[in-house]
Amino acid sequence: MWSPQDLRCLPHAPVPLHLHRIRYNARFESAFDNAAPFLFPMLRSTVMRPLTTLGLLAFSICEVCCAQPLIPEGGITVRIDEILIDKFPEILARLTILDPSGRAIRKLERRDMVLVEDEAFLKLDRFELDSTPISVVVALDLSGSMVEALGDVKTAAARYFRILEDYDEAALLVFADKPRLLSDFTTRHESLITSLWPLRAYGPTALYDSIHFAALRLKGRPGRRVLILLTDGQDQNQDGTARQSLRSLSEALKTADDADVIRYVIGLGPRINQDELKQIAGELGGVYYTSRSQDLEEMYVKIARNLKNRMEVSYVTPNVLVDGTWRTLEVRVSSRGFFGAGSALYLAPGRYVIEIPGHGYNRLDPDALKGQKLLLNLRDVKLKAILSGSGEDLSQWLDQYYKKP
Repeated sequence: MWSPQDLRCLPHAPVPLHLHRIRYNARFESAFDNAAPFLFPMLRSTVMRPLTTLGLLAFSICEVCCAQPLIPEGGITVRIDEILIDKFPEILARLTILDPSGRAIRKLERRDMVLVEDEAFLKLDRFELDSTPISVVVALDLSGSMVEALGDVKTAAARYFRILEDYDEAALLVFADKPRLLSDFTTRHESLITSLWPLRAYGPTALYDSIHFAALRLKGRPGRRVLILLTDGQDQNQDGTARQSLRSLSEALKTADDADVIRYVIGLGPRINQDELKQIAGELGGVYYTSRSQDLEEMYVKIARNLKNRMEVSYVTPNVLVDGTWRTLEVRVSSRGFFGAGSALYLAPGRYVIEIPGHGYNRLDPDALKGQKLLLNLRDVKLKAILSGSGEDLSQWLDQYYKKP
């Protein structure tokens, strides 16, 4: 039986793995899968030494949890969309900053922004526009009630496609009784515009199924994944007696959250449910309302501008300890007489040692390991034993340990 004292004598070369996501349900399986290419060569070099029958892997698990923006009435909206810690102690944050009218502020300077981590003021090292490409699904409600507004809808959507950068990929989705993908992801934006003109409005509104369908199309796409949804009503059948969609709103939103989809919702007319549209947009998107279809073009332009004017800032955290603790980042912005602030939690990396007990070189040979269920031991940075078991056991432990405080 191995002890922590035995482990201190074992030769090993820790391999850092950094997992950074906006949600905080870390899974051990993904970490282990990513580690495998590095792990097995390391095992070979380790087990060739006398009395060595353990392979060691040290990795960092990093998670981010975004909080609500702290917005004074009529002030600036500051939203922290993402915090990346793969170059820890350097921290990279991506921000959306909107003026009181909901438009992205385009001419910010370094002096307009203050960063604070756990009450310590920070030096801003990097300050520039985020150039990450986007993959966007434009989803249009074509239910029967959209007949009169349809011409303005087509014009507004066409304007949005023309604003996209050449490297941005877009898809066109329409929905009435069910969602239909008119054009899959492409950088040939003129072809999307051509697909708009023959559209006709008819039938009920399968709103929730369309969100679910769009999220599945966006899942795994490169860059930022965005859904821009236009609707003039609620999810309902032709008679208005029940919903049309097969899936519930909660099911659709879970699919979108799992795919990290940013959702912008445009509500047209008096029949919309504003509370529901806010729920669809969530914390990272936005909701726009209008009673006039002539205003749609301006709204699509505003969404395009907000997506293209996200900021990237970086700093070196004053707390360089690799201790797996939650830390608070606050961003304060002042511009043109207005003020706003937003805050978010992020999880600093924590180092752990995963041991794979074995019985000599043959036992640890990658070919010999195929098809076998490995037993794993988890120890903390001080080599104190925490848990022994299978990958599933470690997954449950990590899920419990990395809960938001």
